Order: sequence, then structure tokens, then C-alpha cells
Amino acid sequence: MRPGRWLGARAAIVFCATRLIACGGGIPSVVDPPPTPTPLCDASDPEQVVAPQRILLLTSTQLLNMIRLVSDDAAQEVVDGAFFDVTSDFRARFPPAATEQFRSIPDSTTLTYFDFAAQKVGEYVRDNFATVTGCASPATEACATSYLDGLARKAYRRKLTTGEQERFSALYAELTSQIVNDRQVTLTIPEATGYAVRALLLSPQLLWRWELGSETASSPPGVYLTDAELASNLSFFLTDQPPDDALAADADAGTLRANLPAHVDRILKTQAARDWLTHVMHTYFTLNQLSGVIIDPGKFPIVAGGALYGDLETESRMFLGDVLWNGKVTDLLTSRKAFLNSYLASMIYGVPVPPGATPMTFVETTLPADQRAGMLTNAGFITRSARATGVGLVGRGLAVKALFTCVDTPPPPESIGTAIYQPPANLDMQTAQEQAAYRASTPVCGSCHASFDPYGLVLEWYDVVGRFRTVDDLGKPVDGHTTLPPEVGGAEVQTAIQLADVLTRSDVFTNCLAKSALQYALVDAQVELPLPAHNQAGCAAAGVADGLRRSKGQSFTDLVRAIAASPAFTLRSVEATTAAGQETAALAPAPSPRRRDRLAAAPAPADAMLANLAARRSTFSFVARELDPLRSTSPGEARVRLDLHHDAVVQIQDAITSAIDANYPVPLR
Repeated sequence: MRPGRWLGARAAIVFCATRLIACGGGIPSVVDPPPTPTPLCDASDPEQVVAPQRILLLTSTQLLNMIRLVSDDAAQEVVDGAFFDVTSDFRARFPPAATEQFRSIPDSTTLTYFDFAAQKVGEYVRDNFATVTGCASPATEACATSYLDGLARKAYRRKLTTGEQERFSALYAELTSQIVNDRQVTLTIPEATGYAVRALLLSPQLLWRWELGSETASSPPGVYLTDAELASNLSFFLTDQPPDDALAADADAGTLRANLPAHVDRILKTQAARDWLTHVMHTYFTLNQLSGVIIDPGKFPIVAGGALYGDLETESRMFLGDVLWNGKVTDLLTSRKAFLNSYLASMIYGVPVPPGATPMTFVETTLPADQRAGMLTNAGFITRSARATGVGLVGRGLAVKALFTCVDTPPPPESIGTAIYQPPANLDMQTAQEQAAYRASTPVCGSCHASFDPYGLVLEWYDVVGRFRTVDDLGKPVDGHTTLPPEVGGAEVQTAIQLADVLTRSDVFTNCLAKSALQYALVDAQVELPLPAHNQAGCAAAGVADGLRRSKGQSFTDLVRAIAASPAFTLRSVEATTAAGQETAALAPAPSPRRRDRLAAAPAPADAMLANLAARRSTFSFVARELDPLRSTSPGEARVRLDLHHDAVVQIQDAITSAIDANYPVPLR
């Protein structure tokens, strides 16, 4: 289950979050969860290989980072001008590719969005030629082609093949001078360079992440990613950026797989990796969405103006940044560190203001052991699942279940009908125990709610914005006692601190985190959760979790190391090769004799409109020619995606040709 799905499930079971029934009981003690270690797969088990041979379209942020290879300013202009929809921090979901607008290029309309961005970057190169290329004035073709060849290596994220280099060199030559319908078309060096950059940004080698592999493995069965593919896979996983020079050098030398652990350690020490992976985990816990939380300021004046949400987001990000890079993975559950400004300290956490803290300065402090334990009791995390009118028991429970156990929550039965979307008027007049007791006694609700209501009950000790309390919104004493679901051992607990202790001492949370992190690393492959009761389910994630638990530090860095070392990361299952079909007919059409006629004695000069059309056609012709050999050698779904991409390119190419012929017909002889 994707962590974001709990939000939809929350809305779908509002009906069951109702009714009034009394419930009592004493304070139970915590019992140890049963010893249920997660079984591991045999090293040769094919279930360890999760993803097939495939290609993946770059995410919008990855494409933006590719554009930054040309210029940071050009990338910013793409964002500011909305030439391409780049996912913002607030709109990001986990895993990051889950909510991307484009997952493939099925038609020319989709391709046009990518062309808008590429066009803007090409124009930036043209207008800032010397700054971008480092070529002194007057510009020379030697300097321009040297810049372009270096950029092409970075754009393709590997060395170009001989054929690719020849086609790219031919493109530049064609852009500088060509005959179109008996008219001489020439571009200046900056103009030709700009169009060549545009072509690179539209090339399939840049737009797609390639995971087709080459060398076959026997145990477990699959095909190893090539070193160039592995370099991209690792770099996008750790930084969301293309490979750096050190990765590229080992990939070119064919030694990356042997040196992979050293590169993982090296990259994880960089600020780029730490910033990106902290962002990923911030998104995982949905904390990036705090600014979208709606709480009634009339009922809860503390949220008036919205400044609280920003403070909570900053505090939670600093907490994650500390735990991920300075502690153990289980510190996510147990750490009592917090980074507070003066407002959060006094108004939310109820602790003395740390020395040096101001409304704008956040300072490390330690929270009370009987009130706080890691992310479960983080005020930002608790606020994220609030309802507009108060504490959301169901939302809190679903969030904890999804993010800390990864156990799936099925949708409500169709027999409930539309009533589930109609919250009752007396919802806010029931205690959490009363709501949970009613659902437990109602067959249509009880079987599902028993799997997450307990998590919401132990969070009753915190109000709508995460302030610790002993009296609930109805003025009644807080009662958080509950029996946890069997998946986490069935212990009796009454506080979130006790729940954190149970999760820490079992495999549940580390299995969940391993599953989620591996899911992110594999983008969109289906990763199963390892469960002790199901021997082979979640084989790949179980291996990663075991690697984490066996590591010396049991840190987030160790988790990343375990993922990079796993067969799931370095191997792909073999896909059947799709028949070539009518490949010859689908090849990029060569310019007809009519369009590239014999050189007339005195060809007419082209105007600016024809020069632009001709250069655009050359650009798309180049992209089509780049697609052809890739299509013929790609298996399965990859071939299907590339065929659609090729068709979209040819559609635009043909439209440009029609425009040329309509506006600049071949002169009569």
C-alpha cells in the first residue's frame, strides 16, 4: 500500500467512525510481542528480482536536474515560465514518481510539453552562448562542437556509441547549413548550438532511464544492469540527479559494479544526497503537506494565520535530518530530540525555551520521556492527520498503519453504499473509546477498523496540533488503552510511547521501512511487504531488512547500503523481445529529393520563419533516428513505449514538413 492511500481510505470509512457506546477498563501492561522473525529467501530465489527489464521516463525534477547540466538559470526559467509541470515540494507524494503528470510519451500532445521546455533551454543557450559554453567571441565551430560533445556525454549518461556520435555531429552540420525546397537555410553558431541542445533534451537517451541490462546472472536468475544503467540508477536514487564525474568514470571503465559500495558511501556523504533523501522521507511521512491542513481557526485559534504549519514543517524536517544521518533507524520511533523555536517550545511542546531559540531560530532540545517518542508523537505528524473540527481518530490510525507497519487496508465493502460518505452530526460528541467500541461491535466495520483504530487510540494523548493532554476535547480524561493488531504482536498498550517500544522490539517497523525504501529505489515496481506468517512474500524487502539489522550501525545509511547491494537493485528479470513487426516502414523518413533538392545554381535565401521550421524538423528527425536502433533492440513493454514515442516524434516532424511545403513550395523550374 502506498502511504498516501490512507487519505482516501479515511474518507471512505467516515460512517463507521460513529455511534455512542460506553467503554471502560483498567490500564493494562505492555506485553512482549511474540518472537516472529521474518523468514529469509534462499540466495537463488527468483523472487529477489522484483523489476523487469524496462525503461522509465524521468520525473519532472529529474528532468529539471538534467537541464541544470546546461544552466541553473535556464532551469529556473523553465520553472518560472511554467513551460513544463515540475512537481513542487507540496505536491510531491511517496514514492516521488507516483504523482507525476507524465509516465510515458504516448502522443504528440504529450511530447509538445517536453519540447516547450527544450525550446526554452535552447533559446537560453543561443542568447547566452559565451556564458553557457565558455566559448570566447567570435564563436567558432570547434569550440561549439567541443561543448556539445561534452554535454552529449552527460545528457546520455554514458559514452555515445559510434553511431550516436555520427548522428549528433551530422545534426550540427545540418543545422548550420542545409537546402530546404531549393532555399539555403543557415544558422549562426549560437543558433545551431541552441537547437542541438534542444535536440539532446528531447533525445530518448536523456528522457528515459534505461534498465535493460546485458550480462546474464544465474543466481538469482536475471540480467545485470550495465554499468552505465547502474550509475544512473544509483545517482537518481540517492540524489535525484544524473551521475557525477566519479560515477561516470567507473561506468565508462566497466568497474562500477565492483566499486559500488564505495560509491554509495561517497555519495551519501554529500549534501546533495542528504538533502534529497531527507526530502524523500519528509514526503514519506506526508509532512510536506502540512501547509494544506485545514483546521478551524475559530475553534482552534492557535492555527490562525497559518504560521504554525510552517514551524511544524521546519521542526519535523530538522528532526528527520538529525535521525537519518546521526542515529539508528529505530530512532525514528524512540528519539526524544526536537528542534524548536521559542513558539513551538512554549505553545506546542510545553517545554522550556531552549537557550538561543527565537521565533526564527530552531534549537535542539530534549522532550519529556513520558510524553514523546520519535515521529509517532511529533507534533507535525499528528497535525497532518487532523480533521477541521478536531482530532481525527481514523485518520491518525490509518496514517500509523500505513507508514509504520505498511500493512494494506482494503477498501470498504460495496454493501455499505454511499452512507460511508455522510458523517453524523454527533461525531464530535463521542470519545475516541466510544467510537472505537461501536465499530468493534458492528460487523461491517469491526474487522477492518480493528487493524488501525488501536493506533489512533494511543494518540488520544495529543490534541489536534500535537499538544500533550490528559483531558480530551469533550473535557473527559484521556483513555488510550487498546489491544494492538495481531500484525504487531497483539500487545496491550495505552500510550504512543508504549506502541513505539513494541514496534522497536519487533521486525514490523524495519520491514516496513525496508519495503518502502526499496519501493522508492525501484520507482514503480511492486515491492511486497515481508510478513513473518508468509514465508516467501516480500522476499526482496526481507533481504534488505535483514541487511539493515545485521549492519553495525543499523542506521539509515546502512539501509541504503543494503538496498544498493540487493539483487532487486542490480538485477532485472528478462522480458521477451517484441517482434520487430513493420519496423522498416516506421523508421524515420529520410528527406525526399523534393525537400532536399539538387543544389540550384543560386538557391534563394531563407527567411527567419523557414530557418526556424527547418531547424525544428532537423531536431525531430534526429530524435526519430535516435529512437530507431533503440526500438529494434528493446524487449517487451520498453519496445511498446519507444514505438509510441517514435510515432509522436514523426507526427510532429510531418506537421513541420507540411508547414514548410505549404508556405515555401519548391519553385517551378
